[in-house]
Amino acid sequence: MFSLKSSHVGALAFVGAISMGWAQEAQIKRVLSQAQLEYKVLNSGNFALVFQTEGGRTQIVFINSQMEDLKGYPIIKLWSVVYQGKTLDKLVLGRLLLYPAQYKIVGSEITEEEGQVFGVYTIKIPFSAFTPNMAKALCEMLANMSDKSEAELRKGANDF
Repeated sequence: MFSLKSSHVGALAFVGAISMGWAQEAQIKRVLSQAQLEYKVLNSGNFALVFQTEGGRTQIVFINSQMEDLKGYPIIKLWSVVYQGKTLDKLVLGRLLLYPAQYKIVGSEITEEEGQVFGVYTIKIPFSAFTPNMAKALCEMLANMSDKSEAELRKGANDF
């Protein structure tokens, strides 16, 4: 059953702040449904998927409904928040930059919204590669690695 916790409010506010519109929504829904992944379409048009991780924890993976463009190729972006705070110290910055490297396909982004700094792990792939099997594998990997980093960086917090 799909469920967003009240502690997810910060992440959801962040999603609304960075969304830019709808695109390819029907194709994304089809892929997620075929992958048997539960999702919710947010007011922003983006998708939110909640995954159960180790120790009864959860992690949200977002999928932007608006594609990015790379010379005519649509690029889909999956992402998960791992850090939120007023500042970004060296430990957090190091973790955000170094940890994703071992996963080859994952990057990190840092942004500031309304006085809060957000650290996010991202995956960007051609939409043509976003098959049901790939979607499931990428979402599960992103959820697990993001949750592990969130627990470490936020001293056990389970907000995202």
